[in-house]
Amino acid sequence: MRRGVALLLVLVLLAVGSSMALSFIAAQSTTLAISQNLQRKAQARANAELLLFAVSRYLEAQTDWRTALTEGDLITSHNGVSLTLADGLDTDDDGTVESDGDLNDDLADPVTLTATAFFDGVEHTVSRAFWPAVGGGGPAILMIVGDDSSLTAQESLRHNFLYNHGYNVLLLNASASTTDYNNAISEAEAVYVPATAHTPSVGNRLDDCLIGIVSEASGYTDNLGLASSDSVTSSGTTITITDASHPILGGYSTGPLQITGSSASLVRHASTSGSDAASLASLGAQTALLALETAGIRADSSVSPARRVALPWGAASFDFAELNADGRTILTQSIDWVASGASRIGNARLLAFYNFIQGDPIPPQLLAHWSMDDTPPATTEVGFGVLARDSIKLWNGSSVDSYQSTLGSYGGSNIGAQANLATNTTENNKVEVSGGTINGNLSIGLGGTINNVVKLYNGAAVTGTTEILLSNNEVAPPADHAGMPGHTGNRTDNGGNVSLGTDGHATDYHFNQWVINNGTQVTIHGDVRIQLNNKLDLNDGDIILAPDATLHLAARHNITVNNGSSINADSARTGAFVLDITTSNRSLTLNGGVVAGTLRVGGDITLNNNAAVYGKLSTNDDLIVNNGSIHIDLDRVSDIVTYPPFDVADERASRDGRTSGVVLAEQPGFDTDSTSLALDGSTGVVEVPHDNAFMIDRGAISLWFRAENLSGKQGLLTKDSKDRDNGGHLSIYTDGSRVKATIESRNSTYNLQSGNNLSPSTWHHVTFVFGSGGAQLYLDGNLVDTDLHNGGIGSSSGGTGNEEPWLIGAMQELTGNRTTSGWNHPFEGRIDDIRVYRTRLSPTQIADILSGNEPAAEADPTLVEDRSGYGIPAHLYIKDPDRVSWLPDGGVEIHNNTSIESPSMISKVSQAVTAAGQFSLVIDYEPGVLNQGSDQDILSYQSFAGASNQENIEIEQRRDRYNVKTKRASGYRQVLTSSIVNGARQVLVVTHDGTNLKFYVDGTLEFTTSAGGAPVWYDQGGIGLGAEAYKYNEPFRGKLFRVAFYDGALSEQEIIGNYTTQTSEAGLGPPRPARWDWNERN
Repeated sequence: MRRGVALLLVLVLLAVGSSMALSFIAAQSTTLAISQNLQRKAQARANAELLLFAVSRYLEAQTDWRTALTEGDLITSHNGVSLTLADGLDTDDDGTVESDGDLNDDLADPVTLTATAFFDGVEHTVSRAFWPAVGGGGPAILMIVGDDSSLTAQESLRHNFLYNHGYNVLLLNASASTTDYNNAISEAEAVYVPATAHTPSVGNRLDDCLIGIVSEASGYTDNLGLASSDSVTSSGTTITITDASHPILGGYSTGPLQITGSSASLVRHASTSGSDAASLASLGAQTALLALETAGIRADSSVSPARRVALPWGAASFDFAELNADGRTILTQSIDWVASGASRIGNARLLAFYNFIQGDPIPPQLLAHWSMDDTPPATTEVGFGVLARDSIKLWNGSSVDSYQSTLGSYGGSNIGAQANLATNTTENNKVEVSGGTINGNLSIGLGGTINNVVKLYNGAAVTGTTEILLSNNEVAPPADHAGMPGHTGNRTDNGGNVSLGTDGHATDYHFNQWVINNGTQVTIHGDVRIQLNNKLDLNDGDIILAPDATLHLAARHNITVNNGSSINADSARTGAFVLDITTSNRSLTLNGGVVAGTLRVGGDITLNNNAAVYGKLSTNDDLIVNNGSIHIDLDRVSDIVTYPPFDVADERASRDGRTSGVVLAEQPGFDTDSTSLALDGSTGVVEVPHDNAFMIDRGAISLWFRAENLSGKQGLLTKDSKDRDNGGHLSIYTDGSRVKATIESRNSTYNLQSGNNLSPSTWHHVTFVFGSGGAQLYLDGNLVDTDLHNGGIGSSSGGTGNEEPWLIGAMQELTGNRTTSGWNHPFEGRIDDIRVYRTRLSPTQIADILSGNEPAAEADPTLVEDRSGYGIPAHLYIKDPDRVSWLPDGGVEIHNNTSIESPSMISKVSQAVTAAGQFSLVIDYEPGVLNQGSDQDILSYQSFAGASNQENIEIEQRRDRYNVKTKRASGYRQVLTSSIVNGARQVLVVTHDGTNLKFYVDGTLEFTTSAGGAPVWYDQGGIGLGAEAYKYNEPFRGKLFRVAFYDGALSEQEIIGNYTTQTSEAGLGPPRPARWDWNERN
């Protein structure tokens, strides 16, 4: 008893001394404070309140106070104060505590402290009721039960354990309404879901809960976002700890740990864990204990709004009595971990808190990593005689059949029905046959529906099977001839006999374009290659191959065969002729006539007027036979090499890409230890589907590339479409010898580029950094361009953000929404080691990647962390970090025009304030300049568009006075306060209790006015400090130390106890969690 009272007497001296100092300092603050200082009552009140606060904090920190103290008067008129401790509450508010007289008989009993202070004949009394540190005084835990009025035996076991451990246990029926859930959650620091309580309504109500959840319900793991499906149970007693570094397993080591006394229902999380979920223990080969941090990515790619834990036991049959001491320790440490971030004062919950202490160095947060070290399926030789990437149209009785050139020319008995046709299309009505026959088999694209894709009219038939491809295949694209001589201009043959080449020799010809007229007979001798930069018009004539001659013709433009002309009309010699059109949008058209050989065309192939093709053909677009025939040479089809698509693995979170066209894996990479993907510059791309995890507002992209040529634009990595849509579109590409990056807001496009620094057939490294802090483009580790645009891929772009897929190896500037169809500007070369970070990279970290190392951990000089522990952190970022100094003991000083703002909307604050109908805003700051000629915005919380009618709250210096503006249900309330003390640190508090708006400076009430209605705040806004948010005008000069939002109105006592200059000096952290119930009596 003597020890406890002695410590209390010390607290009395400290509290009263602090009260006197506070009164003196407050007296120097404002004219109103001077007036209050003359009132003796104010000093008595301050003494009582600070004494009560100091003694309350002392009791909260002790574990033996019930035995060290007895009920009654602890201090009687000592130094002008008295203090009474009673076991019970003043339940009828008559000034008398209903007490049983014994502090130690029931550890769950609340107690009431009453402090009375006397000053110069004036008395003031204040009391506080609080719950002890044992038996319900700890964090408030919301326990989900079947019926809160009648607990089952298993629920009672859990409730009593938690209560006796010191938690304040709140009960809620699992079937309660959404409103009841929200109200209960607002009173709690964490939610506990026992195995007995899981119902569908629990999952629906708690999926987006903004406080932590601990669950032992095996059917709730997917709702938590920790796994993609429900967990399964199996009998056992022991789990194996795999990660003992996590706070949930503090005090334990890796290895087996028995958690039940006998065999019980333990939980295995058999499905894929969320990408950011930490696996802490295993049961057999599967995870048995999962933990997910606030803002971690859940299994469905959404962001977790608070901490989540899935415990290693569960099922409705689990007997809680079987849980041994170690199992119960895991339970309590899980609850403590998920509840540890929450803070409140009284009933006011801390929603956002900034104390301007620079964060610890952390490594960049890798969101996706395509290393390009994939092993693809082997290229195959497929016996398709006709292969089309898109449509196949056979009209007017056109037909397809087969034969074998080794048996001689087509005809007679050398006609068969083994033709194989294939298309990659899956779109409706893309294969149409009218009145004709496919004598053989037809295959459509993977994922297609045969009855939708294939349409047969007017007696048309497919004599063989119609199937779906096991995988879509692309034909090797045609390519220009290499090593050709310079072109000799245009060539025109206007009749007669012409010879090209020499028997027994190889000869190359290079023309710009070639026109054949007037029945010209062109005979090929030896092995001839012809390269055309432009077109071939075979208007009237024939190209004939002499015995043993071969011809390989490559053209970049259209080839047209008219008027019954022919190229190698010998159906027995299909192996002697190859025709390539090497440009994707250029076509082959036969208006009558015959061609025999291998035809590989980048654009359409069209047959009219009874034209005939012998051999095999492929098109990277459409095959249209209006009136003609195709005769597939079965002795040639095995020559068609196809490149099956394969997955490009994301090594971070399984957001895999899929190749299309010719993409070669296992090619030499940027260093000797890596491999890369080679893209052909025509058909080869990799598509990565959109994932909501990519909706990031700041981050960085890093990749290596080696361009084989630098002609025109070539896409490296894009997430784009034709228009700006909802903002956030992004492209990284080459344009000649420059590398460029483009990022879009909803209304504007921002372009960055290098100089002419690229070299062909050389590895280069590009990094694009974006978001708060501006856009930066690096080439080979050197900063080459910047832009002040602060938007990213998500909602910071001004819209809802970018939902387009990623495309590797081409651009999407002309594609539709949410599709890569219609891509252009393909890349020819190799790409390696693509990384997407959801944090920015510094020059040093980029240099680490360039050296082949993982980027080192660094503190982000632009990041102002939200340390409230409530919901997804609403971090702020310094727009111009060179205009701000971090203060060594916490705080920032703003020297020049800048803004510290959220890159995306902060709905957790606006929603909580609107739901509560109350709020408090705290700003701990020091003004630097008062008369700079314009208003200075200390804080604004408003829409991204900066619309004047969409401001939730604004606090500004209007020269030497404060201007306070806050939104209500209809309109705004705006008040201009008294004078500001320049150069002095002061704490501003704005409170709104639903009726009145109050403004305090350093604990002194400056004004009270009618609020004109409850606050109803916009959801589509963000917080800005140091300037008007998203407008960058009305800049502020000075220092910021703490900013806090609460969803309740702080009382004057709570403000004095937590938010004054004196309490600030004790530290910049948020007030410790406490549950206060103030009752004043005079």
